[in-house]
Amino acid sequence: LGGQESMAYAINNYGQIVGWAFHEDGNRRATLFDRTGTGNNVDLGTLGGRHSEAWSINIHGQAVGKARVDEASSHATLFDPTDPCDNLNLERPDNDMSNAYSINDHGLVVGTARLPNWDWKATLFDSADPNNNIDLSAGLSDPHGSDDSCALSVNNNGQIAGYAHTGTTSVCNRAILFDPTGSGNSIN
Repeated sequence: LGGQESMAYAINNYGQIVGWAFHEDGNRRATLFDRTGTGNNVDLGTLGGRHSEAWSINIHGQAVGKARVDEASSHATLFDPTDPCDNLNLERPDNDMSNAYSINDHGLVVGTARLPNWDWKATLFDSADPNNNIDLSAGLSDPHGSDDSCALSVNNNGQIAGYAHTGTTSVCNRAILFDPTGSGNSIN
């Protein structure tokens, strides 16, 4: 994209690669990389802000990550590689920050969203209606007050893996297989 630095985060079975690259204007932009190396990289755009990053891509070429909506907030984003104007903001109206880390081949998107109380919650994003996003952290409360959790990956069977702060010490993250219904049947 004309800048000096880039990073690739994911590749699908068709060799499509996503990550970020610095644009010639100095802003970090979500990028669909040209796998031939001839430089025909695609800037996946933002949600109105200056920066974005793509973290995952499925076999259909759907990419997810985060994009700035303004100078203070980044929202989980489903990128449209054919038209960045059609990028989809996956964040609920009551959240101010979120990140989509993984998308499976069926279009399920997972990541994390920050609630108004500043707790980060593992989230299953609903691309049809962000008001239907599912907080996956039910039943994972930490006795020390931190309820942070994050969903990092979703497979094609709908299984969701990540971590949650659930320990008995002040800093103790645990690997979690999240209950995709949000009903609290996650496995620590």
